[in-house]
Amino acid sequence: MGSRERQRTAETMRATAAELEETEACLHHRAESIPDRTARARLHDVATQVTETATDIARRAGRLTPAGETDRTAAGETDRTAAGETDLATAGQTGRADQLPPGHE
Repeated sequence: MGSRERQRTAETMRATAAELEETEACLHHRAESIPDRTARARLHDVATQVTETATDIARRAGRLTPAGETDRTAAGETDRTAAGETDLATAGQTGRADQLPPGHE
C-alpha cells in the first residue's frame, strides 16, 4: 500500500471512529431516559463497546499514519491531534450527552 493510499485509509478510519464516538454519546444520552435500570445499564454497556471499537479503529489508523502527519481528516477538517487535542485512541469512555452533535439531542 502506497503512502497516499495509507493516508486516505487512515483518514477514513479516523472519520469512522469519530462517527462511532458520536453514536456512543447518543447511546449514553438515550440510556439515561430509560426508566428500567437493567435496560439502561445494557444500553450503557453497548455504548461502552462502541467506544472500545472506535478506540481500536483509531489506534489502527495511527499505525498506518500518525494522526499529526496529515493536515486534514476525511471530512476536510484540521486534525485534532495535530492541534494538540486528545485523539480517540486516548479519549476516555464517557457519555458526553452535553456534547451531542446537532440533531442527536
